[in-house]
Amino acid sequence: MPIQVGAVIAIQGNAEVTLATGQTKPLSLNDVVNIGDAISAPANSQVVIHTGTHPITVQPGQTLIIDSNSAADQIAGAKADANASDNTEQFDPNELAPTAAGQESETTDQDNSVVDAGISISQLSTLQPLSLEDSLLAANDEITQSPTAQASLLTEDDETSDTLLPTANIGENSDPRTIDLGKINVSEDISVEHAGDSSINASAQALDTQYGTLSVSDTGAWQYQLNNQLGDIQQLSAGDSLKEVITVKGNNANYQLAITINGTNDSAQISGSRSASLTEDINFKGSGKLTITDVDFGEARFNTNAEINTSFGSAQIKGDGSWEYVLDNHSSAIQSLGEGDRLIDSFAATSLDGSSEIIRITIHGTNDTPVFSGSNQSKLYIEDSQEAQGKLSIDDADYGESGFIASNDLAGSFGAGSIDENGNWSYRVDTGNSTIDALSPGQHIYDQFSVSSIDGTNQHIIVAIKGGSEPVGISSMSLEDQALANLDFDQGVLASPDLYIWQASGSNTPEVIEGFTAGIEGDKLVLSDLVIQEGADIDLDQYLQFDIGPEGTTLHITQDSANEPQDILLSGFDASLHGSSDSEIINNLINSGNLEISSLA
Repeated sequence: MPIQVGAVIAIQGNAEVTLATGQTKPLSLNDVVNIGDAISAPANSQVVIHTGTHPITVQPGQTLIIDSNSAADQIAGAKADANASDNTEQFDPNELAPTAAGQESETTDQDNSVVDAGISISQLSTLQPLSLEDSLLAANDEITQSPTAQASLLTEDDETSDTLLPTANIGENSDPRTIDLGKINVSEDISVEHAGDSSINASAQALDTQYGTLSVSDTGAWQYQLNNQLGDIQQLSAGDSLKEVITVKGNNANYQLAITINGTNDSAQISGSRSASLTEDINFKGSGKLTITDVDFGEARFNTNAEINTSFGSAQIKGDGSWEYVLDNHSSAIQSLGEGDRLIDSFAATSLDGSSEIIRITIHGTNDTPVFSGSNQSKLYIEDSQEAQGKLSIDDADYGESGFIASNDLAGSFGAGSIDENGNWSYRVDTGNSTIDALSPGQHIYDQFSVSSIDGTNQHIIVAIKGGSEPVGISSMSLEDQALANLDFDQGVLASPDLYIWQASGSNTPEVIEGFTAGIEGDKLVLSDLVIQEGADIDLDQYLQFDIGPEGTTLHITQDSANEPQDILLSGFDASLHGSSDSEIINNLINSGNLEISSLA
């Protein structure tokens, strides 16, 4: 078995020992030195070994091999050096740098310079190397039992010295040394335990620490378990960390383990109002508020964003989670929505830790009334032709609705009409109708039929049916012909007018016209059965009186002086906006194209 010859009492820098078995390992304070060991002190390092009577210094760059012969020579040299000393030099251990000896946790000077321990054989002339000599002699005689190293190598009670040399913590009665088990890392929610790969010489035990538990088995294996549910742990964010140092008392030493606890991101929990429903042309804004909880400290809040551009509008969100969305109602995407159509818009609310929640906006479409243009009126002379044609155009903002429902059988009073999907229409008069057959030159009647756009909006087609043949010229005295000339739809005069034709019926029940509008693009009311004298000074207010009431304007029509008036209720129409007297209202409506007197005596 190895024969002990001393122990390391001081180390400056790093050193290593090569054992007799050939194994090389770092040299530590209090390590036992045996015969056969090779002690190496690199540059800027040195080692002090105490043999029980004399310390031996291994200088920087030197290697000391401990064998039986060299050990004996070292003892002899030490004796001679001690006898030759004049005892004028006094050794003061206090001259050692604090890192040259002491506890294992102490370090070298910051500049890593070598501190000479100040120990040499000649300075220890009062020490007797008996223990080392005996050990070497025993080794040379192949004695297999080694002397026991003394726990206290030199004390204040030694009569040979008045100074206290550094001591090695060797033996059962010395204070235990501290062994560093190293540093380990655990992570919140991810890696919450760590098993040791070094054995601890201690009895089985379990230690409750600040942030977890350290357990040691009876074989010396250990395991650290993080208490992952602690509030201090769960509130750690990514990049945050906590540390704790655990000390385990062993049988011959203390063991120290450093724990680093790394935080991870805990996803925020988001709830609250996450949707809104809007309608084209009706309501354009939606709002709500989100709530957030996050166990990570300081992260229960949203990133503020005042300018979020979405597909069909814009949005903003505040730090407290309140949000607002504004629809771009004028965009073509929104206006192209028809009744029953819908679009989904969305934007994200993001918390401080990067968690996000999608806010969805449902946009419902409404029916946009199409705008008609082109020709919705025509005329025919019964002796020249039995057909009339024209073309309507349509512009509907709703997607796919700018067209007509094709039909070949659209009934009128005196004939039938047809239209294709592109708006080309035609009318054919029923020449077998008695009313048509009775028309004489200069007389006329109106017929109409209704066409429908794809979205169901109706438009009237008006055909003036005239008796006889078309005259070569138009008389300047014929107000009727002048009026028709002014309504030459082939020149696109009026866009999408509704034409209402009044014919005397003798009924006392008022006719009702809903939604009558006046103005350049308004509707037209044709009074076709007035019997009044032709002349420049016709007082139309004798035949037409306007009575304005809460339901609209009632127009009292007198066919001639011998008849009782018949009434038309223009529902919702306020005639007072167009004049303060019957005469003024009549003239303004005629001039704007909303009223036509088509039958004169």
